[in-house]
Amino acid sequence: MVLIPNYDPWLVGLSVAIAVIASYVSFSVTGRLARSRGWTLRVWWLAGALAMGWGVWAMHFVGMLALHLGTPLGFDVVPTLLSMLPIIVGAGGAMGLLARAPAFRGRLPLAGTILGAGVGGMHYAGMAAMRMQPAIVWQPGRVVLSLLFAVLGATAALWVALHVAEASRPASRRMRQWGAALLMGAAVAGTHYLGMGAAGFAAGALCLSAGSVLQGGALAIGIAAAALLMLLGVLAAAWLHERVEAGVQHRDQALTRTREMLIERMYHDDLTGLPNRVLLLERLQRSLADAELQRRKTALLVLELKGFKMVNDWLGHEAGDQALRAIATSLRALAPEAGMVARLDGDEFAVVIDHVRDPGEVERLCRQVLAVMRQPVSAMGYPVSLQPSIGLAVSSPGGDDAETLLRNADAALQVARQQGDAGYRLFEKGMHRDARERLTLTLELREAIRTGVLQAYFQPTWDLRSGALVGAEALARWVHPQRGQISPTLFVPLAEADGLAGALGAAMLDQVLGQLRGWLAEGLDPGPVAINLSLYELRDASFIDGLRDKLEAYQVPADRLRFEITESVAMGDLQATLARLHAIVALGCGLLIDDFGTGYSSLSHLRHLPIEAIKIDQSFVRAALVNQADRDITEAIVALAKRLRLKIVAEGVETEAQARWLREIGCDVAQGFLYARPLPAAEYAERLRAARGTLGARARVPAPALQVVRAP
Repeated sequence: MVLIPNYDPWLVGLSVAIAVIASYVSFSVTGRLARSRGWTLRVWWLAGALAMGWGVWAMHFVGMLALHLGTPLGFDVVPTLLSMLPIIVGAGGAMGLLARAPAFRGRLPLAGTILGAGVGGMHYAGMAAMRMQPAIVWQPGRVVLSLLFAVLGATAALWVALHVAEASRPASRRMRQWGAALLMGAAVAGTHYLGMGAAGFAAGALCLSAGSVLQGGALAIGIAAAALLMLLGVLAAAWLHERVEAGVQHRDQALTRTREMLIERMYHDDLTGLPNRVLLLERLQRSLADAELQRRKTALLVLELKGFKMVNDWLGHEAGDQALRAIATSLRALAPEAGMVARLDGDEFAVVIDHVRDPGEVERLCRQVLAVMRQPVSAMGYPVSLQPSIGLAVSSPGGDDAETLLRNADAALQVARQQGDAGYRLFEKGMHRDARERLTLTLELREAIRTGVLQAYFQPTWDLRSGALVGAEALARWVHPQRGQISPTLFVPLAEADGLAGALGAAMLDQVLGQLRGWLAEGLDPGPVAINLSLYELRDASFIDGLRDKLEAYQVPADRLRFEITESVAMGDLQATLARLHAIVALGCGLLIDDFGTGYSSLSHLRHLPIEAIKIDQSFVRAALVNQADRDITEAIVALAKRLRLKIVAEGVETEAQARWLREIGCDVAQGFLYARPLPAAEYAERLRAARGTLGARARVPAPALQVVRAP
């Protein structure tokens, strides 16, 4: 005869629920292990082992309290508490292996065996705490089955838990985690109740621990409540730790993005996205080192866009930005695949070319860049043409570093810039000396303009038919205290290249207006004054108002001034140019086209310009008597001017034969060394006093004859 055990179904259900919840909490903690280091890892490892140990033990104890044999039952306190050790050790060992995933995959059977053994050991140690008399008779087959069930169930549960982190979506991860918890709970509960089924209780058996405090349904409820509270506390701690980690991760990601953005801005240009000077130098240094090892060369192109400042001034900075982005796109398309395009500053770009074998291939690239850059780009709907100048430097064997190569290319660029037209120059020795000289001269020019050292000289102009003195051309002259006379062909391009053209023009205008006021006050009549108007001044929004203010301040009639513009200035951005030119004419000033025939003119546009005269370039005058082509061109220009009812001024007249021929073809006014060289204002005033009578003939010569220009 044996005692037939029966169970309280509510406590059985409660025990299974505790097993599942304990498994879920334990696997939640296990997820913390893989992402923890140092003391945090040890804390979560201990928390996970205790959570599973306490939870599985609570399940076992509640399940034991659900047992009824028809005789009072109880459990010795010390053995019952010690029965918790196998599951704590087993859970700790399995979690220690699980924390090392993905290396854990190969140790899955070992971890399942350790955890299953802990579950089984806890169960049979807890059963021994009952101290039945006579002793429990065990059925070996069922004992082995219960232990095997524990190992296989634990292994399956750990396998599912291992794949929880692989789920991409949170919902999927939670489902897998609950699946692992259900498997582990089933393994624990199955082990317990299979083990209970393996126990045989003899009829009349007594529990020697029946007098212990560990007995009764109320105790089961208390143990279950304590276990659940502990498990919920661990779960809450895991949740809070996850939130803190998420916050830290979000902060780290934000810091990483900020750092990446700062690095991007440190090494790249915000407007074009191209590498900047810092990254260019780093890349160039690597290229030079590689080229040295491979016995090849590295080339560097530095490109500057002439006229970009005027685009900003005339159309606005947004238009300038659009033009720069378009230029950057074009350069990217032209650069070799292994090369690099960078923006240095403002309107300066650079192109690095690796593995150069033949400098000729680099020069071909320069020509391609020039051809593409000459094409207009769209800026705020306007076609904008920018003249590129390119400085080219090629590394020399064994020596150049990035800074040196960049300085060489920049020195070549300065020479290319001085050439005026779009072009490129290859660096040559001596260019650095020339660059320093240009820089020094530019600084001295700036100071000369500021202090009024530059002076206006006046060259008389004459009526070709009557021979009367009708005015003079005023030329900017710079007498340097150490260098002596500096030619305008040297300092005028410097002024244009370094943004001093406006200041130079303003200084000359002040001088001419001051001289006109003095001469008119003395009763002298020097005639109208035609002042060369640069593109920089024409596109200056304040120029018209400034001109009006100066005319009023000097008390000089507006009809005493005539402004000279070149063909390229007249034809560029015609709509905006026409508006400014008509505003000048509205003030009472006149307009001339200078150096006619040397630039480009659209006759359909020319007839819309409010001009009074054209000025034949001296190159045609000097060559006309020896070159039939120049002679024909000059005669065609005169004929064209007559058809357009414009007056003609010829410059550079040096011989009687030239003057006679110009008179014969119908030219109105001439100037040149044949008549007089440029004179200081005081000497020219003497000419005016001597020519009081002849100046009256000016009324019969409506063409303007007095010009202020920045060229000889």
